[in-house]
Amino acid sequence: MRGKYTGIKMKYPFTPGWEGSGTVEAVGPGMLNQFLLGKRVSFMKQMELGTYKIGGAMADYCVTDNKAIIPIGDDFSFEQASSFFVNPLTAIAMVERCKELGSKATIVTAACSQIGRMILPLLIMNGITPICTVRKEDQAELLRAALGERYGKYVINTSKPTYKQDMGAICMKLRPQTCLECISGDTTGEILKFIGFGSTLILYGLLSDKPAGGINTIDFIGKNQTIESFLLSIYLAKKTQMEYLELVLKAEALYKTVLKTQVNAEYGLDKIHDAIEFYMNNQTAGKITLKPSLTPTGTKPVEGVRVDSLVAKAKM
Repeated sequence: MRGKYTGIKMKYPFTPGWEGSGTVEAVGPGMLNQFLLGKRVSFMKQMELGTYKIGGAMADYCVTDNKAIIPIGDDFSFEQASSFFVNPLTAIAMVERCKELGSKATIVTAACSQIGRMILPLLIMNGITPICTVRKEDQAELLRAALGERYGKYVINTSKPTYKQDMGAICMKLRPQTCLECISGDTTGEILKFIGFGSTLILYGLLSDKPAGGINTIDFIGKNQTIESFLLSIYLAKKTQMEYLELVLKAEALYKTVLKTQVNAEYGLDKIHDAIEFYMNNQTAGKITLKPSLTPTGTKPVEGVRVDSLVAKAKM
């Protein structure tokens, strides 16, 4: 929506929306497709590599494929399911990568975000100690309460003057070999200083709205470090149907607990300006859902949506 994917070509007009929920009304040939017909599902827009030309979820109907769908039960609301695809599967996939890399401790930036709060229990369940960074004390207190005495002591408020000393002491003790990094900007280079020789930083977000930087090139080379990117659509495109189904089963087993998404507010498509501004001012509180059913009949399409302007206004 904000034009940040500059390396991806877009065919306009284009309907945004990475994920959503609904009922499968038509399918192609094949047994699996027939099984999905009429099912309530969480879904991601159809995967595309290169040029994006197939519209997304912010519409009454959306076309996708069977490797971008998770069937949901009747006890799972469409509101919850509308954001059950991208964050949960991303969290599971990145924690699996940390396991593959043999990490015993992982730094998680912006750990109080919705996906951050999914990643933390998944790391603990897999025997990996999370080291959490947040930028506000109320976020730190929320995480400490959720993680308990054993892991809560590894929550760091980066706005405190003792942040670097505190972080350095924890990392000297736990020796993290991975970092799940979603802020970018100078944070990326700063975090690389705290992870060790042969370590890997997985970059999956841009919360700072700035290119990754602040990297000490000599240290980076000398410590034999690696920066990997993660984008769920590319990750899933490389998976076989069986591997995808295994991933779905893991997500389905946890959707009521560690992978549950908090929905904070709902808006019709005609209120997208209000929805974005509200979200930017209340990001920690939960997700915002856009629902065609809340859009008054006969509403004209919203024109001239300048998301960058809305975000700038919300951050003021």
